[in-house]
Amino acid sequence: SEQTIEKVNSRWIAAIPFGAGQFQNENRRLGIMFATTESAFLAASIATFIGHNSLRDENPGPDEIDRARRVEKALRIGNWVSVGALLSFAIAGVVEAEVRFRPVIRSSRPRDLPDEVKSPQSRGPQLRLQMGLTGGKLRVDF
Repeated sequence: SEQTIEKVNSRWIAAIPFGAGQFQNENRRLGIMFATTESAFLAASIATFIGHNSLRDENPGPDEIDRARRVEKALRIGNWVSVGALLSFAIAGVVEAEVRFRPVIRSSRPRDLPDEVKSPQSRGPQLRLQMGLTGGKLRVDF
């Protein structure tokens, strides 16, 4: 016997970034891609933000001002790019999950029945041969 299972999905979950909507829609590969990509851009955003803020405590000498400006500009642009990429992938993931939203996912699986409900299944004829010291026996079961 088979059992049909219905999983009801939520549009609210489809609106969560980091692949939540893709996992809900049972698109595992795409969910992993969005989760890892968005996590990487989030980590880059945090790292460049911390790096940029740490420059406030520096007091470069006159001969290091050009290098300090280049480092500051690189960290600022890196932060803008990583935040922009994070937002772009988050929006793309939410839009993809909403466009391909599946309100109900049905699947079937075998269902175990109690012993008293199970129908006897025939295994076909069986041939049994028993041998002993005093003789033998041949038996056929159906």
